[in-house]
Amino acid sequence: MRVYDEFIEMIDMRELGIEVIRDQVGNPQYDPKTMLKLIVYAYGWRSSRKIERALYHNLTQKAQ
Repeated sequence: MRVYDEFIEMIDMRELGIEVIRDQVGNPQYDPKTMLKLIVYAYGWRSSRKIERALYHNLTQKAQ
């Protein structure tokens, strides 16, 4: 597991003022920790396609 992954898992999102309200109408919210991990992982990359390829590559390797 990567260091930033473990660090973000330790963060209490409620202390940052981020809450997930599951009873709202419409599509469910994305998990704030997952979105923060994505931002930290892709920091400095300008291409969304490059980020998508990197995530696909890394997630498929984890699943195997």
